[in-house]
Amino acid sequence: MKTAILFPGYGGQFIGMAKDIYDDSRIMQEYFEEASNCLNTNFVKLCFASSDTDIAQMSAAYPSIFLVSCALYTMIKDKGIEAAVVIGSNTGEYAALYAAKSITFPDGLYLLNKYALYYQQFLEEHAMRMASIQGISYQSLASLCKKASTKKMAVYISSSYTNDYHIIGGHADAVQTVIEQSVQHKEVSTKKVSTAYGLHSVLMEPVVDQFKMFLEKVDFKDPSITCMNAQGRILSDGEQIKRHVIETIVQPLSFTTILETVAAYDLIIQVGPGDFLGKLVKEKYPDKIVIIVQEKKDFDELASYISQQTVDTETTEHGDR
Repeated sequence: MKTAILFPGYGGQFIGMAKDIYDDSRIMQEYFEEASNCLNTNFVKLCFASSDTDIAQMSAAYPSIFLVSCALYTMIKDKGIEAAVVIGSNTGEYAALYAAKSITFPDGLYLLNKYALYYQQFLEEHAMRMASIQGISYQSLASLCKKASTKKMAVYISSSYTNDYHIIGGHADAVQTVIEQSVQHKEVSTKKVSTAYGLHSVLMEPVVDQFKMFLEKVDFKDPSITCMNAQGRILSDGEQIKRHVIETIVQPLSFTTILETVAAYDLIIQVGPGDFLGKLVKEKYPDKIVIIVQEKKDFDELASYISQQTVDTETTEHGDR
């Protein structure tokens, strides 16, 4: 049985995420303690007793999602489930790198904390905006973005999740122009989204200039299992991964490639808060076994599936005899 594990990025965070697991799991509690010590932040209070506004801040959401995802992954491994490939979406790539033993848990927290800091400073100095646009092809939307961009303001597709569902980001006026032009197409819908999702374009180069000095302090190791980035490329060595971490900040993300890749796997597990990625996979492959692990009941579902697979295998083997 080939298993693919997906790690979500910003957007899935919510107050109380993994609370029922934390209450009974020493593994989860230890991860919370280590994260709190690393960043001098009370993650128990932040994740379980703050507000939706507090947890949505990049400085809170980025490390919190990473923390919960890493802890859940360790618990899954402890149950004997081995991933053939790990894939991260957006900031979820840091959890994928941790799962592949390319970075340590403290290093992941450290990098996400710095990234959030410099990105937030950038947003405070520039009037940026993001929006999701559904019902238009990538090519048509890219054309609208190009027409709306000038030397002084620009808008780009920052991420694509399906052939007709994308997120754009850039200078506020340019984004508004694309929204107005896109809704002229039939069946197009738009929605404002948080800039915390990341612009993922050349507009982020000032953030990279500040962030990359901290990358040099981190030892990226060759991944122990197959690790794939948000553009669908296999990451094979530490130096390549270090370059990739920079590239993913200034290049658009493409979950459509990931959707094509997971077609080759028998079991697809989304590990971490939220259900967006898992639902996308389920919609694309309704016959696939897709399990979203973020609560205690999800581990029961996973255990039931693994148990049934074991019974089916044994039955087949006995039948062959």
